[in-house]
Amino acid sequence: MQIYSTKFRVKEEFTAKTFVECILEWSKSRKYPINDIDASELSFIAGDDNNYLEVIDLSSEKIIAARTHEETNGGVWNTDFILNYGNHTFSMYINRSFSDNTINTESKAYMSNFVNMIIKKCLVGKSSGLDIGKSALCISDKMILEDAINTYDEYSLPVIYLSGKSRLTPDKLAAKLAGLAVVVHDEENVLYDSYPDPIYVFFPHRNIEPVSLSDYPHHREIQMIINTYHNNREYRELDTWNGIQNRQINISNREILSKYRNLAEDNEVITNMYAELESKINEDSELRDRLSFENNKLIAENARLMQELERLKDGGIPVIMKGKEPEIYADEYREIIISSLKDYIKSIIENSRRYDVISSVIEANPVKNIPDKNKAIIKNAFEGYSMFETAKITNALKETCIQIIEHSGHYKIALNGDHRYVCTAAATCSDSRGGKNLVSEINNIMF
Repeated sequence: MQIYSTKFRVKEEFTAKTFVECILEWSKSRKYPINDIDASELSFIAGDDNNYLEVIDLSSEKIIAARTHEETNGGVWNTDFILNYGNHTFSMYINRSFSDNTINTESKAYMSNFVNMIIKKCLVGKSSGLDIGKSALCISDKMILEDAINTYDEYSLPVIYLSGKSRLTPDKLAAKLAGLAVVVHDEENVLYDSYPDPIYVFFPHRNIEPVSLSDYPHHREIQMIINTYHNNREYRELDTWNGIQNRQINISNREILSKYRNLAEDNEVITNMYAELESKINEDSELRDRLSFENNKLIAENARLMQELERLKDGGIPVIMKGKEPEIYADEYREIIISSLKDYIKSIIENSRRYDVISSVIEANPVKNIPDKNKAIIKNAFEGYSMFETAKITNALKETCIQIIEHSGHYKIALNGDHRYVCTAAATCSDSRGGKNLVSEINNIMF
């Protein structure tokens, strides 16, 4: 299962030779270092079956990759490093599996020492125009920030935006996510008009919406969001160790075939054998590529499930189990429960055990306050309500997942079209009190 992955741009100084030097330096610092490595060539293998380091220089593609394999009582660990010195990008993956001898099955992954090392050596490049490092960037230039959060580039890292309202310690968060995300602290709140919440996570992918977070003094949720994003990305063939091995085998096979091509031209029997061998090699190559692609999809899905499991573990045993009601929007259960607890805690005596327990649950479960936002949208839409069929009201209903299910003189509206949650609205209303009563009814029944 994949428990760690990242990819980002590096500087031109990060050459194949520098890559091998860094791998050897990092390898010596491991708990189980490999001695007597002959690195006279860029491609080599050292160690034994239980603990080895292999480096492949795929010079035809301007790619060099390394894998460390380590079997301990903590499991079987494969760590892959891939440097594309043609387009100056770096990828790293940590995969772990269990054996009969595995004792510790915890699968948390922290910042890689190798990533930490190349950051210190100033070999990392920029991400979305921002420096990649272990410290937060203090930026309140609106143009720079907008350029960064609107960048769509597969080798850029997510941007974590902390406004002046956030209570998180920016440098502490940045140190935990070095090489995985860029943390930006904007004390002047220059993006407030578009992004009013204290914390946002922006992704360099045009089809992934930013995640907004209310303020809370925990890093766990943000780390889970970042790790899930990285572990679920698309894997290109030459972004993975298996893909590079496959390409190396294909190149080797082509070289062998080319040696016999001229000989085959003068002999009909050998020509037929050559054609058959070439066809078989092509079939094997396509099969390896397909299997590699499917394997990468399974790795990503497994990583997603492991992240969800770890999220539950980090939060302890769930306080309550989820019911059978389907969610209308993501995390609706948590939103409603936390909203209800926030209302309830107002009636509890402070410094009591009950108050402290409820406060702890609220703080450990950050939400976007969607029920309160929906209530505000409905209240604003029906302000001065005199006619139901207006663009303002129609748009508000659509935004809050409310549907018109009947129109015969009056309008019947239902949350997500569910007839259990129905309110009746007059087509026209001359009584201001009637509008307020309708808003109260909608908000009480539907949110």
